[in-house]
Amino acid sequence: MGRPGVISARYRCEDETKRASGRIAEVLNELLPPSEAGLKSLDVVGASKDVLDALAERGSSVRSVNPAVTPAAAAAALAACSRVPPGSLHEVRADYGELPAAKVPKLDRR
Repeated sequence: MGRPGVISARYRCEDETKRASGRIAEVLNELLPPSEAGLKSLDVVGASKDVLDALAERGSSVRSVNPAVTPAAAAAALAACSRVPPGSLHEVRADYGELPAAKVPKLDRR
């Protein structure tokens, strides 16, 4: 389970996929702007109650769907099996799923 109030989300609609990680309100604003929220009927997989509540507050019609496979590691493995492997190591990028718990401050070196 992640940190309270922080999510990593992937929004899929037709040919479009968006990803964002961070605080719930910020992620929802990025993936589903308030101007579009009430227009969407959403099937949501793996969301906690606070995420479902936040979506409902925006006027979205939300249906919580149970994952087809548990535990989450098995679902991730199945998803990975369905992907086309990268053609080169340079195509691989990390997807850590959420923001780090802390940030190292940048030093001002004037």
